[in-house]
Amino acid sequence: MRTRGDSVHGARIQVVSATIMRGTLPLKADYGVELVIREDAPVTASAGSAAPSTDTGANQDYARVYLDWTAGGWQVVEETER
Repeated sequence: MRTRGDSVHGARIQVVSATIMRGTLPLKADYGVELVIREDAPVTASAGSAAPSTDTGANQDYARVYLDWTAGGWQVVEETER
């Protein structure tokens, strides 16, 4: 893409929601957080074209992030799919 002068813009990742998991966690961690994540479709700008093209629509994904409080800061223990 670079040799043609093209570039990719967008593809932002947005956390739609974050919910603290309640009860016993499936692994050793201080907290678990369920995330709903949305990734916007990337936009490709071609040097030879007036209008940018957009790939497919936004994708929505789910993840669980397990955290520990270590040495004064949060540390990710593990990240899994829902």
